[in-house]
Amino acid sequence: MEDLEIGSFSVPGSAHAYQDRLLIDSKHGLFAVADGVSIPDFGDSGKAAEFALAALKKSFSGDLAKAIELANKELLKERRRLNLGLTTISAVHISGMNAVFANVGDSLSFLLRGRRLIRMGQIDSNGIYITQVLGHSGIKVHSKETILRTSDIVILATDGVGHVLNEAILIQALAKSSTMQEFASNILREAKERPSAYDDDKTLLCIRL
Repeated sequence: MEDLEIGSFSVPGSAHAYQDRLLIDSKHGLFAVADGVSIPDFGDSGKAAEFALAALKKSFSGDLAKAIELANKELLKERRRLNLGLTTISAVHISGMNAVFANVGDSLSFLLRGRRLIRMGQIDSNGIYITQVLGHSGIKVHSKETILRTSDIVILATDGVGHVLNEAILIQALAKSSTMQEFASNILREAKERPSAYDDDKTLLCIRL
């Protein structure tokens, strides 16, 4: 979709090896972020995130939740052979003014509409641990569909920037930005200036109609 304006970043933190990945497929209106989940002796989580996004793109034929389920089946099938770990995923498919969001795990999805930030995904967490991820069987993909409005901004992010995704910071960052790439860069700057206790990888996609 050539009428979408996109900004993005994906930068490593210092807490562990780089585990975030992002997918930008403007031609098919398919976008996603994935965040590998570190568990000792359970495979390479960065490779799992990369594999999951490639499998999502390959599997997608119009049904986003189904494509995530198929990507998980492929990950499970190849996990031992390729030493794949676990990963979260948050994705959106945009077709015209219609958007379908889907996620598994604690990666984030929002819609910034004017001065209102609307959460579009469901967080799989009990407050301490992530309760489901790709790489486990029997996952439940959370899915939500909405009609977009002109000037809406879709935001997908891993939890490394979650602490700065609030209305006040985003509206301030947007006011300083003439493009979506500047918007993404200003959010990254905020995340670095307001460090969290755990220096995680930071990945964000922002898409404006």
